[in-house]
Amino acid sequence: MRKSWGYRLLGLCSVLFGALTVVSREWGGFAFHAKNAVDDVVPYTAAFVYVAGGLLIQVPRTVRLGAAIMSIAFALSALLYAGAVVLRFAEPGIWDGLFERLGIFAGAFIVFERTSRAPDARLLGAARTLFGICVVSYTLAQALFLHATATLVPTWIPPGQTFWAVTTTVAFALAAIAFLTGLGTLLAARLLALMVLIFGVTIWIPKTVAAPSSLFVWSELGWTFAIAATAWIVAPTRCESVTCRPRQQSRAYAVSDDRPAK
Repeated sequence: MRKSWGYRLLGLCSVLFGALTVVSREWGGFAFHAKNAVDDVVPYTAAFVYVAGGLLIQVPRTVRLGAAIMSIAFALSALLYAGAVVLRFAEPGIWDGLFERLGIFAGAFIVFERTSRAPDARLLGAARTLFGICVVSYTLAQALFLHATATLVPTWIPPGQTFWAVTTTVAFALAAIAFLTGLGTLLAARLLALMVLIFGVTIWIPKTVAAPSSLFVWSELGWTFAIAATAWIVAPTRCESVTCRPRQQSRAYAVSDDRPAK
């Protein structure tokens, strides 16, 4: 039985988001900079919830609780961000942040549901479909801002920046099709996780080292690794290859069983 690195990485990203929320005093697309009780309470409360969920999901006995807390936190963040999208609809790329939050919610919810005594295949499938819709958003974001995407590709990687911008956009699209149709989901999830991890290692870690004071860079680092973790998490397990039903097993087995369906 293998322990999933996916939910552990997702939890660490949640801790990072908590720290960024305190420093930036921004949450769900809104800034809380005024000197009043609400603007003091909201970011610190959100940060506490992010950190608590991210730490609890690291411990086998509290994985389900941590996943529940993270699911609620990212769902509320997405709901608040939806309001920001309505208010700033004309702002280029504003909707992308909404689908980043929904994607992470899908990953946390899958961990929560898998650790129940009787995982519901329909709920797991719905969460996977939601993540597929989010991947459509990531595809469109790269396609609409292809030049900006290309500039992020390190120049030392052959054959060129535009080539990899186009190739990864197509890869996102294929992954989205797999998640939405249920065809090749396991392979798509594994390859998507690998691709986004490479983004983090080759693009955002170097940028973070080069500009450690940039909250934007830290945020992009967190979202990148969180999406990679979620992509790994959404891959179907053996349980999900058939109809999930109550099984005579320990809770610990349910937590650690992330073996993919064959």
